[in-house]
Amino acid sequence: MNAHAELKTISFYEEDAADIIVSLEDSAKKDEIIKTVKEEVDTCNSRMFEMQTIVDEKGSQADSCNVALKNLKELNDVQKKSYEKIIEETKTGIFEKIGIAGGGAGIGALIGLIIGIVIL
Repeated sequence: MNAHAELKTISFYEEDAADIIVSLEDSAKKDEIIKTVKEEVDTCNSRMFEMQTIVDEKGSQADSCNVALKNLKELNDVQKKSYEKIIEETKTGIFEKIGIAGGGAGIGALIGLIIGIVIL
C-alpha cells in the first residue's frame, strides 16, 4: 500500500447497501454451485469413460464369440459330412452282408434239399 494514499469513504443508501450485500452473497452461492456442477461434470465424464471402456470390452468379447461360433459351425458341418459318409458306407456294408447271408442261406438250403433228395 502506498504510504501517501488517502483513505476514502464511500457512502451508500441503506437499501443500496442491502442490495450489494445480497448480490455478494448470491455471487458466493453461485460460485459454490458452479464448483459443485464442475465436480459433477468431472464425475460424469469419468463414469462415461469407464462405460465406454466396458462397451469396448463387451464389443471385443462379442467379436470373439462370433469367431468361436463360426468355427463351431464349420466344425459341425465337417462332422455332419463325416457322419453322413459313415452312414452311407454302413448302409452299403449292411446290404452286402444281407446279400451274402441270404446267398449263404440259399446255398445251404439247396445243399440240404439235395442231400435230402439223395438220402431218400
